Amino acid sequence: SSFGEQIVKFRRANREMDEKVKHTEERIKLEAMKREALQKEVSALKINITTLKAEIARQDEDNVQKADEISVLARERKKLQGDVQDLGLDLKFFGEEADEKVRAARGREDLALGRETAVRNDLRSTEEALDSQAPTLLGMRDHIEVLEEQLS
Repeated sequence: SSFGEQIVKFRRANREMDEKVKHTEERIKLEAMKREALQKEVSALKINITTLKAEIARQDEDNVQKADEISVLARERKKLQGDVQDLGLDLKFFGEEADEKVRAARGREDLALGRETAVRNDLRSTEEALDSQAPTLLGMRDHIEVLEEQLS
């Protein structure tokens, strides 16, 4: 009877150990799946950051071009302002003909000013868009650092 009880106890202990091993194996598989999902998420976030950095670099190039365009337009406008002043002096001497030239030059000056203003507004909106993306990039960077710490 004592030997039979020991066999029953041994079998019970053996079943309990098998259950513990099975449970531990399941936890290990689940942790491995979680780790793999985190690694995929980190990879996707790194790709997003790279894409955003490229977009920011492209927009920076656009901003430099727009700033150059603004300089050219401002010089053109100043030249046209000088033309308008010169034509204003001519007006004293040449009457209505000079008056027509003044109106035409003022029209060109207004067009140049309008183009310059449009480019300045476009540059301002681009800078505002970049400023609004900065917190997203910083948040992604912080999120990646947290995920990398979890992975190590």
